[in-house]
Amino acid sequence: MYNRVALGSRIKAIREKRGETQAGFGKHFTPSVSRATVSRWESGNIKPNSQRLREIAKIGNVTVEFLVEG
Repeated sequence: MYNRVALGSRIKAIREKRGETQAGFGKHFTPSVSRATVSRWESGNIKPNSQRLREIAKIGNVTVEFLVEG
């Protein structure tokens, strides 16, 4: 089982390392996702679906396993 808060923290770290706002980060996805969705990912309120996890991992140059498990 994954830790939602830890997953959110890793997503936030990727975004911040890129120097992007939540809205800007959301524009990397097709279709783009809202700032509110990125915020919910980062806070651990929702988990990105498997496709989004793969996209986030690619953007951050990390593995999906790292995102989910640390």
